[in-house]
Amino acid sequence: MERQWEEVVSILDFAFQPIVNIHTGLCIGFEALLRRVQEAGFSSIHRVFDWAFSQGFLHVFDLALREKAIEKFTTIPRYQSLKLFFNLDPRVVMTPEYQPGNTLRILKRYGLSPEQVVLEVSENYRIQSVEVLRRVLEQYRSQGFQVAIDDYGIGFSGPQLLYLFEPEYVKIPRFFIENVGQDSRKKLFLINLVATSHILGTMVIAEGVEREGEFYGCLDIGCDAVQGFLVEAPKTDCSELKERYEIVETLHTRNRRKVQSNTPLILDHIEAIPAVHSEEPLTKVCELLRAHPGCRFLPVTTPTGEPLGIIHEEDLHRVIYTPYGHALLENPAIFRVDQFLRRCAVFEVTTPLETLLSAFALEENRHGILVTRDGRYIGFLSPQSLLRILYEKHLYEVRDQNPLTGLPGNTRIAEYLDESLSDGSSKRVYAYFDIDHFKSFNDHYGFRRGDRVILLLASLLREAFPENQYFIGHIGGDDFFVGAKQHKAPFNLFLEKTQEVLERFSRDVVSFYDQEDRKRGYILGEDREGNPKKFSLLQATGVLLCLPEGCATCTPDMLSEKAAQLKKRAKQKGIRCIIHVFSTEEPSCLNQGRAFAFV
Repeated sequence: MERQWEEVVSILDFAFQPIVNIHTGLCIGFEALLRRVQEAGFSSIHRVFDWAFSQGFLHVFDLALREKAIEKFTTIPRYQSLKLFFNLDPRVVMTPEYQPGNTLRILKRYGLSPEQVVLEVSENYRIQSVEVLRRVLEQYRSQGFQVAIDDYGIGFSGPQLLYLFEPEYVKIPRFFIENVGQDSRKKLFLINLVATSHILGTMVIAEGVEREGEFYGCLDIGCDAVQGFLVEAPKTDCSELKERYEIVETLHTRNRRKVQSNTPLILDHIEAIPAVHSEEPLTKVCELLRAHPGCRFLPVTTPTGEPLGIIHEEDLHRVIYTPYGHALLENPAIFRVDQFLRRCAVFEVTTPLETLLSAFALEENRHGILVTRDGRYIGFLSPQSLLRILYEKHLYEVRDQNPLTGLPGNTRIAEYLDESLSDGSSKRVYAYFDIDHFKSFNDHYGFRRGDRVILLLASLLREAFPENQYFIGHIGGDDFFVGAKQHKAPFNLFLEKTQEVLERFSRDVVSFYDQEDRKRGYILGEDREGNPKKFSLLQATGVLLCLPEGCATCTPDMLSEKAAQLKKRAKQKGIRCIIHVFSTEEPSCLNQGRAFAFV
């Protein structure tokens, strides 16, 4: 190509795509994405930079594009509180022309601070010298810039980059995000990645989020932020960009997963340890440590409140107790806060408690966890606080457990159904079980043998419906409930497991009868009016309620009422298993639908 690089830069343009907090929709920043590539004569963005590299002017070309992106970024409303994510071609820092400080000078001209710029390093490039790149990025960091690893997991050296660079952000590519809610292998990979990243104090951004199910999948695995067409497409017109994207709040309202949130419990136990920001002098750190004698370390944040790590007093002692130590600390040209920085686990206040505990157990230093809201530091969770939270949560769960089976009781069943029933975007199946003529058996043999029968059914349910995949609840007495944890178990599998439980119960419960009653095939007892009656050997009845995709939302009480009606009908007609598929039309009651019986 004979064109000069200045002409190519004049043709190219930038679009900006928002990166938003997954819990609130508040915009964290915008990624600058190169546009008008074809108009400049190239088939792809990579071809643009390959051309500049082959011509020997990649460094000056990239610098000109940075200035163009920064200039346009300053036209975004309220840009002063936002971050600019800019892709860094690793080859730039390997060129002989590279000199530090050029980007700082550009930022100064436009009134931006380096803390507002996040340099994205993509795994798609074969990085010739990881060590050289690490040193360059550390130099950027010392100037206040932040670092993100882009396309994590699909390149050549992801774990190595995460370990060496300690980035502020990791971006998960579309490959892993697509259908993450239904792909258990992807979910397992990402759960481990998110946990590791959070332990290192790194925020996780999910890229390419296009569907609601992908959003909820990212929410489940603990991602901090999302980027993709579901939130907003890249915009070349900066006036169309927003400070907050309402779609996230709408998705949370629709999802209603906040029912089981531990956020109030966490807020009750966080400690308000004062933070210092990275640009403050070390003398301010010493003053705060003296003012709070119980603190051995202080959280460190950016000037806008984003946590960077902690600064520990023992690290300062190594300088203070040397000749002229205090004078050295007072000189910012010699020592700065970021030189004493230790990384620390960082989590949003809405993070599930189980995730916090897992991260703390894996953290090497175990100081505790920095807690954020909308990405800004709000407090600290010490090991003691985590134990108190765990204890209080355990008390709550124990209070609602059935004392005989140890299964969740009615409160947690209602919480599960509140969450599940609100998800009208997928098919949901629920199973209700109880035992026919259980009262007569209990009266005849006594409550101890009756308890053993209830434990038998509970055991069969646990075996057929693994508790890591299904929610099993004990409504009370001989009544049980089962639902899928992801709300999307295949109906045929649910039916197969239900029939297996019913058949095994009928076979195994025979051993609880005396030999004479087994031979007869019944026991003698009295009906509700006190009349003599023969009661056949115990069997269990199962009711499956299926709500198709798009089915109108109903309440837990309405669902329970329908299950009771169907169980009564099943017992009157000697039916072992009955299935009811609800109509997708808006019901005034839940009598609409089709029923199927299995004798």
